Amino acid sequence: MKVLIVSTPFIPVPPRTYGGLERVVYDLATALHGLGVKVTVACPTESTLPAGAEHLDIGPTSYQLQQDWVRAEGKAYELYKHRLADFDLIHDHTWYAFPYLAKRENSALKIIHTHHGHGPWRTPPPVLHPNLVAISQYMAAVDSSTLGVTFRVVYNGVALEEYKFNPTRGERLLYVGRMAKFKQPHLAIDIARQAGIPVDILGGDSFVDDLDYVARVKDACDGLQAHYIGEVSQDVKMRYLKNSRAVLVPSRMGEPFGLVAVEALATGRPVICLDDGALREIVTPSVGFVCANPDEMTRVLKEGLDLKVIPENCRQRAEEFSREKMAEQYCRLYEDILQDKEW
Repeated sequence: MKVLIVSTPFIPVPPRTYGGLERVVYDLATALHGLGVKVTVACPTESTLPAGAEHLDIGPTSYQLQQDWVRAEGKAYELYKHRLADFDLIHDHTWYAFPYLAKRENSALKIIHTHHGHGPWRTPPPVLHPNLVAISQYMAAVDSSTLGVTFRVVYNGVALEEYKFNPTRGERLLYVGRMAKFKQPHLAIDIARQAGIPVDILGGDSFVDDLDYVARVKDACDGLQAHYIGEVSQDVKMRYLKNSRAVLVPSRMGEPFGLVAVEALATGRPVICLDDGALREIVTPSVGFVCANPDEMTRVLKEGLDLKVIPENCRQRAEEFSREKMAEQYCRLYEDILQDKEW
């Protein structure tokens, strides 16, 4: 099977720092190759693909949030559209799904699209079988209701072998995520301060739309009780994860999945989160706490309930979200599409 995975033009594969979608693309390409699939990835020049995967270059990375995303994806499409007919199946991960333009001209093209979040679509792709996939049951319900078409579900997966399990808890809490209002890192600082536990604030602070908010988060950190770290490499992020006490996820955006929750669990760390979007599909009672409000998150910490979570349970839960399982589930969908069992 020859599969083209189309990534975004905004962040390289894998991302150097921030970039959840693009990391999923890298892990999927790696796991598909391990299953014997011939993989090509359409992604930016700066990308470094796994051994055995072909790189279809779509030009230099356009790493800025404030830009015309439609134009950027359209420009990238012009660089790979001539190759679409070379593949048995095209797996699109972009935000605006330009490959469906080619399917309107050539109905024989087999395309599947993974919807990674709350996107700009108001209508489904104008083709008979769009073969749409959501990354959680929550997003499948939201997207199906909005677009009026069926969505299959495949959870994101991570490279578990890269996340070193640590049975020994650290002393500091950790926030990992984009420095954006809807991710609410300021709330992680407040919760940690009220609980009397120090916290590290880590995550993307350049691919953002409000630099003033980033400045406010930095100002709220005193360097001791709350230590601002900002944007770091994957290796550094994993080191902080495995050495933390617990990971705070105070999002209020309707989390499409919650990749950081899986990453935390993989290292043995419990997750304390708000009841937002798909997070309760990942965080079960044996590995963390899904809270109704910030006060409940604070109470969990003050009462030391997070210390009662068994690290081995966290790792075991994370194993349900391996990149191998993700690839196997996608392969089953690929086979359905190639056998004309499209949706």
